[in-house]
Amino acid sequence: MVPSWPSTPIVLPTSAIALLLSLPLALACSPEGPPPPSDTPPPERAIYSAPSCHVAFSPDEALRPAVEAAAERWGLATGCLIEASDAGVPVVLAASIERPDGSQAPGATSEARDLVEINVRCGAEQRRESTLHEMGHALGGDHTESDGVLSGQKGRRSVIDAAALETVCSRLPCPALNPEVP
Repeated sequence: MVPSWPSTPIVLPTSAIALLLSLPLALACSPEGPPPPSDTPPPERAIYSAPSCHVAFSPDEALRPAVEAAAERWGLATGCLIEASDAGVPVVLAASIERPDGSQAPGATSEARDLVEINVRCGAEQRRESTLHEMGHALGGDHTESDGVLSGQKGRRSVIDAAALETVCSRLPCPALNPEVP
């Protein structure tokens, strides 16, 4: 007697078919067979995960409080891990930061975004604001037309606004966009 097949087809989910088809290939490529089971689960969505969203800044001790405060604010706004650390983008006091017109600038970020300088001639409040502004450049941001923290104009507000986040997150893989409310 010939066995009869069910009249309704068996439908496997696409993922099950892919697994069944790839298992012999995986075993053939591994001389010792499948790897032993791991106690740690694989990261969620490992195939689709974004690049690292972690930036460390290494401040001069005199700038540490300003860098820590700015890192916390940028971290909350972007959803990234932004921190003050012993290793990272140096944030240093500079004896002088001269603009092309000869005037003193409160801060500067290198073209490669791997060095932040804050002018030693600035007062405490201007150091804090310049640190926040320059760290935004180091995170990938450019000057904006808004009046927020990355404005290129005098009189900017010390607020991480949507325009600042848009330019920073065009380079940094931000999982969040949380502009500060003035």
